[in-house]
Amino acid sequence: MFTLLCACIPFFSNEPPLPDAAFKAQLDKTSKQAVEKIESTYKVKCCGFGGGTMLGIQSCMLAFTLSRPITIEQARPMIIGATEIYRDAINANKAIRPYLEEYPFPVSCVEMKFFASDDKSPKDSNYLSSFSQYSLKDNQVFIFYYVTNKFDAVLKEPYQQAQERLNEKNQ
Repeated sequence: MFTLLCACIPFFSNEPPLPDAAFKAQLDKTSKQAVEKIESTYKVKCCGFGGGTMLGIQSCMLAFTLSRPITIEQARPMIIGATEIYRDAINANKAIRPYLEEYPFPVSCVEMKFFASDDKSPKDSNYLSSFSQYSLKDNQVFIFYYVTNKFDAVLKEPYQQAQERLNEKNQ
């Protein structure tokens, strides 16, 4: 009786079906296409990926390295552009839509990290060692900018505000 009950639980669950090999292959293909576009657009190299996909796609993450000095003003369009490239690629793939926890897949479910490693850059507080974008409580998305040898972000900027600044600058 217990075995029969346990075997029936998946049929009564509201959870999406467990991802299969075809689903994972589609997500990998989508991530690879986004990585190629981000690498060619921003002259960076992918150094990692991940996310939450146990019961469907809950979050996706990409990480990149760049080998040149970068300031906050230079980093802002890079991180916003890369985030939107990845999010748009995920939303465009019809094969993975049934596995998305939320469609359209929001920026709050995309995490992006950049690590700057340039030994020749001045150890000046204007240059970043890393910057990342991720969601905090209540789906509030922030961009964090870090300088060398500091554990606290020198600037914590709401994603929406960074996007507005970028749009104003481009007008």
